[in-house]
Amino acid sequence: MQDSLPQLLGRIRALQKRLRSENVNTLHVREYSQLVRKFRKLYKPEIESRLLEIYDEYFEDDSMESIVSYLSDEGVLVYGEDLPGVEGTLHIFLNPIRLEFVSKREDYSTCLWKAA
Repeated sequence: MQDSLPQLLGRIRALQKRLRSENVNTLHVREYSQLVRKFRKLYKPEIESRLLEIYDEYFEDDSMESIVSYLSDEGVLVYGEDLPGVEGTLHIFLNPIRLEFVSKREDYSTCLWKAA
C-alpha cells in the first residue's frame, strides 16, 4: 500500500527528529533513506515545481536547496524583499501540506502554497 503525501512526510519528519537524538541505529538511517527516496520518486516533481514558482516570485536571488532540507525543523534560510521581515526560513509543513515562509525578525509567517 502506498503512503499518502501527508503520511510519508510525517514519517520522514519523525525519523529526522529521531536521527538527531543520541540513540541512532542503522535501521533508522536505512528507513529514513528509503522514505526520502520514495518521497523524491513520488512527489518531487510536484513539490519542486511549486518551490521553483515560489523562488521565482519571492526569492529570486536565492538558490533552491535539496527538497528534503525544507522538511527539517530549521527549514531553509531565504531572503524575500517583498515579504515582511525580509529574512526568514522556508518550510514544508504538514496538515495541510504547505510551503510556508517564517520571518526571523518579526512574528510573521505566511503560506505561499497549499496542496488542494
